Amino acid sequence: MLCPYEVPDYESGFPKSDFVLAVGCDELSRICPTAFHPGMIAIEPHHKHPMLTRYIQAAMHQATYELLEDGTFYGEIPACQGVWSNADNLEACREELQDSLEEWIVLGLRLGHSLPIVDNINVNLSTAEVA
Repeated sequence: MLCPYEVPDYESGFPKSDFVLAVGCDELSRICPTAFHPGMIAIEPHHKHPMLTRYIQAAMHQATYELLEDGTFYGEIPACQGVWSNADNLEACREELQDSLEEWIVLGLRLGHSLPIVDNINVNLSTAEVA
């Protein structure tokens, strides 16, 4: 579980479907200080963190897929070590690969790992951003 709280749509005016995962949410901590603690993954409107969306899109463009002998599809993102998927069809493989990538990013950022720079997009948090 990334966030045990349901984040109310206080001031943004955006429907919940416009929200994506983000790290270091100062604005939402200010709006609802009891809902977050240091290191927690927060949710913000996607327009405020387009870099994360661009990073995911760029990484997915680097994905490679292979049709295996058993008829299933295998996909991986070589730059993102350990991000792979296997599914019965190509679309399901792509969807599972993106889910794996998103979870890998969130976990990596939460644990303070250095994530690879993809197409000159750096989503790593600096020490100043974490503090």
